[in-house]
Amino acid sequence: MDIPAVLSELGLSEGEAKVYLALLKLGPSPVGVITKKTGQHRTTIYDFLDHLLEKGLVSHSTKEGVKIYKVAHPSRLMDFLKEKEDHLNQIMSELNKLYEYKKEELSIEVYGGKEGHKALLNLYLRTKKTNHVIGFEEIKYEQLDKPMMRRFFKQMKEKKLHEYAIVSDKTKFVYPKSIAPNTHYRYIDDKYFNPNPIMTFGDYVAIHIWEPLTIVVIKSKQLAEGYRKYFKLLWNIAKEKPRTKVF
Repeated sequence: MDIPAVLSELGLSEGEAKVYLALLKLGPSPVGVITKKTGQHRTTIYDFLDHLLEKGLVSHSTKEGVKIYKVAHPSRLMDFLKEKEDHLNQIMSELNKLYEYKKEELSIEVYGGKEGHKALLNLYLRTKKTNHVIGFEEIKYEQLDKPMMRRFFKQMKEKKLHEYAIVSDKTKFVYPKSIAPNTHYRYIDDKYFNPNPIMTFGDYVAIHIWEPLTIVVIKSKQLAEGYRKYFKLLWNIAKEKPRTKVF
């Protein structure tokens, strides 16, 4: 078996492996003797010895003012390997999280028109999760299908679902509490308003495009969590207004 190759697999560089094997053959030795045995430059030998000392594979003592290096018992390699395994175990949970993130299934669907919007509302109701929305212009939904929106708000109330919507401070229409008691509004400066609403509920993110009405629905836990953090930031700086004054 190729000993240097195995030592390399354990994490020793080629130079460290040469110095380690030289000390095994030589026994306790000063740097000069190790240099002759390996044929490597003296300065480089010191670097390799320092690395082996850090790994606990070599120790040193002083005899008559000369530093003598001694290799540890070969069983120390097993301890060294065990330490690497312990270090790996310490980060394994984080590695697993990264693996699960990469493994997450991503699905994208595109809904179109009034029926597509109806399908989106039904998807939201089925998830039974809170809805966070950035960019609602409620008058557009009211004009799209007034009866459908009334049924939607009624179902939300029955299922005890809530939605939080960030709208423009220039908007002229939001639903009153008598119609949408579980919808909560806050307002941001119109210059920061995004006219393409983004809904986030459960593991879903739904992006609306109005002309023509197209809704891109993305299922991704990580993406949804990211948008909820963004929503929370905006919600905390957005302002409240009495609903009766903007209806």
